[in-house]
Amino acid sequence: MYKIKTNSFMIVAETKEEAFTNLLKLSGYDISSFSEYMEVTVEELEKAPQWAINSLKDLISLTLEYTGYIMKDSRTEGLFKPYLDIENLVKEKLSTQEIVGTQPVQISSDIISKDGAIRTHHLINAEMILKNFIS
Repeated sequence: MYKIKTNSFMIVAETKEEAFTNLLKLSGYDISSFSEYMEVTVEELEKAPQWAINSLKDLISLTLEYTGYIMKDSRTEGLFKPYLDIENLVKEKLSTQEIVGTQPVQISSDIISKDGAIRTHHLINAEMILKNFIS
């Protein structure tokens, strides 16, 4: 079991490479676009190097915390509801053993309790990861 945990999200996967893939998905990258962004080869990223994991982890965490500030200040907490709905469905399916495994991504609702444009793509990407998990 490989776990990546920050104040704003957590990713749990069987392997480091799977966790890295979910980080890529959560951030909106694939391995090719991220290799271009970081100016490295795809081969350098295939083994999920720690520097790449840390880079994505920090980028996502900062963006989610910033999103939380904006959602609170602009009173748009409702943007979090679709993510919470799919997360609750995942938890229900796990508890009834309709699906097995560990929930691959969790966005902390604490991001809304923090105190700047709204960037909701991480929430949308997390929803997609969870939808793929239950299907």
